[in-house]
Amino acid sequence: MDQKIEEKIKEAVQPLLKKGRPGDWGHTLRAVKYGRILLEKEGGDPRIVIPALYLHDTGWSRVNYDDFYKARPGKRMETYSGRQHMKFGAEIAQEILRSLRYNTRLTERIVKIISIHDLPEEIFALNDISATLIFEADRLD
Repeated sequence: MDQKIEEKIKEAVQPLLKKGRPGDWGHTLRAVKYGRILLEKEGGDPRIVIPALYLHDTGWSRVNYDDFYKARPGKRMETYSGRQHMKFGAEIAQEILRSLRYNTRLTERIVKIISIHDLPEEIFALNDISATLIFEADRLD
């Protein structure tokens, strides 16, 4: 992963993550650290994993997430806001990556993964090690 591009992604997501749910900025930084460890141990493409981990929860910045906190922990991703944060996160990821002129093919994969990143059955159905590592790094935190 190109360090300059990573810094630009990090700069772009920080205000969005701080606007979203409390703790999302710290969660994201920890998920990126876990992602790096998983990449070393299991493979995957850092050009997909690292940007996706920075971008995966940015959609919470556009969602009223009251229903998320009211739902039982095992049912939170089934809430309206749980589903919407993935949709909006994918849109934000596309906007940011396009503005940085990130590789189009990689952007498409990142956007797809973010749009389903909290849905394990859909992530695993992709049969894509990078998608699985993103899911794992997110859940490790």
